[in-house]
Amino acid sequence: MTMVRRLLELQLDSVDRHHGRPEGSPPKGCTIHQSNDSTLGVWEYEPGEFQWRLDEAQSACILSGCARVELADGRTLKLEAGKSFYMPEGMHGHWVVERRLRAVSIATTPKN
Repeated sequence: MTMVRRLLELQLDSVDRHHGRPEGSPPKGCTIHQSNDSTLGVWEYEPGEFQWRLDEAQSACILSGCARVELADGRTLKLEAGKSFYMPEGMHGHWVVERRLRAVSIATTPKN
């Protein structure tokens, strides 16, 4: 079984905290590994819209689904299966999840 297939089949729980701050229904998620300065996890969002602000720098790869992210600077990102991207700490915008979206991400804890 491939790693992507395992991540797609992984059972996720509702989470109180996410590395960003979605407003609306909370995502489902699972932490796979956590160290002093980073967290590797899988996240899933149901279709809908929410405002979002990233608390930590994050790299992610979309495993399934589709979303559009309208960034505060006017750019729009189209996220779909197979796309990977980097988001710096403080990035914010409006998400429109068109099909249930599942992603694997690594978030880096800010250094104080």
